[in-house]
Amino acid sequence: GLPSRALTYLFNGDVADRGTHALEIFVLIFGFMIACPGSVFLNRGNHEDEAINQSGCGGFYNECLAKYGRAFGGQLFDQMRSIYAVLPLASLLKESVFVVHGGLSRCNHFLQLLESAHERGSTIPVEPNGSHE
Repeated sequence: GLPSRALTYLFNGDVADRGTHALEIFVLIFGFMIACPGSVFLNRGNHEDEAINQSGCGGFYNECLAKYGRAFGGQLFDQMRSIYAVLPLASLLKESVFVVHGGLSRCNHFLQLLESAHERGSTIPVEPNGSHE
């Protein structure tokens, strides 16, 4: 059903780069977030990332350009990068369930990464092995 006070949705990232209609899906999610405040939430996944969007495994950057041209499509992508920077990395449900896209990092300095999460930009920091995925 449609989002409401009784029906809450949490999208757990990776909206970008998942087919040819990611832009429309973002618009739909943002529209529901505005129309039904507190009923629709969006976590940031590893594909809500500027570098991945512009890489061969991405595609969201090219989707913006293909649909709206280089000038406006580029501006639109820049706005999406700004949105990425403020998306939450995780959500807490009913004060007991921790939801994060892709799970917790296995790197040795995970707590340092977590403490620096407030310094997020449009690109997700790369772990020591250089892996984004």
